[in-house]
Amino acid sequence: FSIALDVAVQTFQRNAERYERIAAMRPGTISAATLFCLHQRESSGNFRCHPHEGSPLTGRTRYVPKWRLPLPANPPFTFEQSAEDAYYVVDRLDLVNWRSVQAALQGIESFNGLGYQRFHPDVPSPYLWSGTSIYKRGKYTGDGKFDRLATDKQLGCAAILLRLKQA
Repeated sequence: FSIALDVAVQTFQRNAERYERIAAMRPGTISAATLFCLHQRESSGNFRCHPHEGSPLTGRTRYVPKWRLPLPANPPFTFEQSAEDAYYVVDRLDLVNWRSVQAALQGIESFNGLGYQRFHPDVPSPYLWSGTSIYKRGKYTGDGKFDRLATDKQLGCAAILLRLKQA
């Protein structure tokens, strides 16, 4: 995961201005780095996809949450339009106390869903911890489908944020 973390840092640095603009939509709330992490997890950093869940910006969201962006907006959407909806309308990440580590981790995990906390509290959420020594295995392989033996191949948000702080 070390090389993948270095690549993540470089990717963030290349796109930092774009994430800063999205963070500036609600000044003083979520950081550009956190937005980057969520975007990596949900749509592999693809700016042609909805940050909610990764479907193309040429239509409304296909998965959970389904059928976003609401009327009167019509596709194709810009990434920034969709990001504002995902982060500030649907999930209200501007209301999270990002100065508290515990609240920040909860805010990040709630963007993905709280299935690990509710149904598998013995499994550290890979959404947060994949790529760290905290996470070993167990993963939702689809909406509502948990596999105790599956291993998450993506970097977790906590791993990325920690490496970004070191950069």
